[in-house]
Amino acid sequence: MTIFNKGAAAVCAAAVMLAVVPAVHAAEAPPLPSFTVDWSQVSVSGLSSGAFMAVQVQTAHSADIMGAGIFAGGPYGCARGNLTLATLSEAITSCVNIEQVSWTPVSGKGSYLRPPVVKDLVAGTRDLARSGAIDPVSGLADDKVYLFSGKADHTVPQAVMTALKQWYGAFVPAAQVTGDFGTDAGHAMITGDYKNDCPVTELPYINDCNLDGAGKTLATIYGPLKSDPAAKGRIIAFDQRAFVPEDSVGYDGLHDLGHLFVPEQCETGATACKLHVVFHGCQQNQDFIGDDYWLRTGYNEHAAANDIIVLYPQTKASEKSAFNPLGMPNPKGCWDWWGFTTQDYLTKNGVQMRAVWGMVERVANRSNR
Repeated sequence: MTIFNKGAAAVCAAAVMLAVVPAVHAAEAPPLPSFTVDWSQVSVSGLSSGAFMAVQVQTAHSADIMGAGIFAGGPYGCARGNLTLATLSEAITSCVNIEQVSWTPVSGKGSYLRPPVVKDLVAGTRDLARSGAIDPVSGLADDKVYLFSGKADHTVPQAVMTALKQWYGAFVPAAQVTGDFGTDAGHAMITGDYKNDCPVTELPYINDCNLDGAGKTLATIYGPLKSDPAAKGRIIAFDQRAFVPEDSVGYDGLHDLGHLFVPEQCETGATACKLHVVFHGCQQNQDFIGDDYWLRTGYNEHAAANDIIVLYPQTKASEKSAFNPLGMPNPKGCWDWWGFTTQDYLTKNGVQMRAVWGMVERVANRSNR
């Protein structure tokens, strides 16, 4: 599996009582509701292409994001942040390893050659912050970060995650960054009891490693978690297309439907709840693995017991004939971390960035969308 075929995540739905709504068609999807959210407690996490997206959102909106969990991702701007063939080459040779899969870019078969050059990416991040395209990098200084990289992950090599840890080191105190690189895990979201064997890299890219990746992430960001098997919550499907920017042109990579997990105590508004945004990997949206990502990744049980609303935005794969000017389709439904939408993707003005941030602001009742 490659960054263009991303992994999955797991949640033990049995541990939390969920009021799961039946399958909803796009035309029937209600608008995304708002809740009482503590704006100082907004965080992100993701796997693979979703991990790159989580880093992008955290960095671009660092004034408002207070932590992140990154599973098999890379530094901000890893693909150099421009829409050229050089970007495609850099994404392939420095950020992922696609040698083992049958995928051929414009210039021929690609493969991982070297980790990204961290000092250049740090300098590029600072330049974008100075330009105002993203928040000042000082906003990262108080963040808490959990990094996971499996020893059997040959899709995003551990050297790329080491580079990410070094990139964080330029902005975040070392004591606030937790690196977990010792598990013999494949390219997947890591859970305590679901689904594939730990070293495997295959659909649904959710692995049973006897390690609660979601719990590790949330505890790193928010501190010790409470356990309450009786805690309840519900999954809400919502109209995600309402958040696609009106000036978006062509393929934006976003699904018609998104999903939200809301703990019972967050429904009334009496509790100011935290908000965590979870980005799936490629081949992990609802068209590929159904509800596995928002029900089987481990987030909801912890969220229900700890006053955390969880937003699960969703991608949409391109049609096989929908090629962008670089000749790259998105048949696996990845998040845009190198520019395949041919629109801005790395800064606050990115088409997916604006859409997701609109969802965040709506959930937190900070916008009129």
